[in-house]
Amino acid sequence: MSNKNNESDDADILDSDGETHSTTVRHDWVKHDEVSVTIVEAVADATDRTTTALPQLHQTVDPDGLDALLGQGPSSSVTLSFEYAGTTVWVAADGTIQVQVDKSARDGDE
Repeated sequence: MSNKNNESDDADILDSDGETHSTTVRHDWVKHDEVSVTIVEAVADATDRTTTALPQLHQTVDPDGLDALLGQGPSSSVTLSFEYAGTTVWVAADGTIQVQVDKSARDGDE
């Protein structure tokens, strides 16, 4: 990911069946306090789409609530997952964001 507000772990994994794709990024709490922005950027990157081509995040989860819940930073033990734009997103308070995409979402067929 080419966003200066997060550091990419570039841990792309392709399942042996070729149907799922997983990308992991790390949100940088020091440089950027809105994890919701990093999530949208990670999903866009994982699905080869622009952020504007994705549905608005608030149609799936409350971005302000997400930022407040996870915004306590790495000292919190909060983790959560949800489905968004043809992906499953896992987010941990330590900044780890994992996006799992099925093949149809990567091809743009949600």
